[in-house]
Amino acid sequence: MVHHLIYGVDFSGAADAGKHIWIAECVLDSAQLCVMHCAPAEALPKSGRTREVALAALSRLIAASKNAVFGLDFPFSLPDAQMNAPSWLDFARLFGTRYPTAEDFYRRHGGKGNEQQRRITDERARPPFASANLRMYRQTYYGIGDLLAPLALTGQACVLPMMKAEAGKPWLIETCPAVILRELKLRLTNYKQQSDAGQERRSLILQGLEQVGVRFAEDSLKVRMITDSRGDALDSVIAALGAARALQSGTLAQADDPILRREGWIYP
Repeated sequence: MVHHLIYGVDFSGAADAGKHIWIAECVLDSAQLCVMHCAPAEALPKSGRTREVALAALSRLIAASKNAVFGLDFPFSLPDAQMNAPSWLDFARLFGTRYPTAEDFYRRHGGKGNEQQRRITDERARPPFASANLRMYRQTYYGIGDLLAPLALTGQACVLPMMKAEAGKPWLIETCPAVILRELKLRLTNYKQQSDAGQERRSLILQGLEQVGVRFAEDSLKVRMITDSRGDALDSVIAALGAARALQSGTLAQADDPILRREGWIYP
């Protein structure tokens, strides 16, 4: 199956998520990933700044992007012991009923002694936060409940490795920019700052990405990566790179381990 369109999504569960979710649209050509466009979710058609409107617009983009791979930087699941469902699809189907609000989700799985429980993939990849961590639970909640579950349960997208990778449908995979930067030896602390030092670190990361084959269709895109002080634009490109690396490595097939098919996997 040939997938040449790659999207990287720097996700947010904030009330004004349309401002903070950034989407990088890229084309994979041989060993190079060319960034064609990068903008916040509020710039999508019929989108806006509020979370509900922005996530609906992002969902429409995903559903319409046949044969595309989306790298999204939020946890796709919980540790197996916390799921209480025979499969990930069952977990997704029950998600909204079990957790009417993000706060309900945190009360069940967060808090001292709970929020650091990690999945197998978390132990391997060592992302900064577990699924129900205080700084992560909203992303997990809205990512699963408002994006993954509706797309998966209606058959509009394949969530990997929980589902079979079907041709003609978008593939959604979990990525983590912090993990990718560490593996590329580009992990620079405090690159999400408005200071001159923060801008310099973003510039260095950008140079490193270019060295591993990331290209930009226009120089203005590189300027956007450097001047966005929150680092959201840059993280969306890094998420796209993770998706491209996973696709090139051939690791997107359905996992053999039944626990991984429930807990998910951080690519690459």
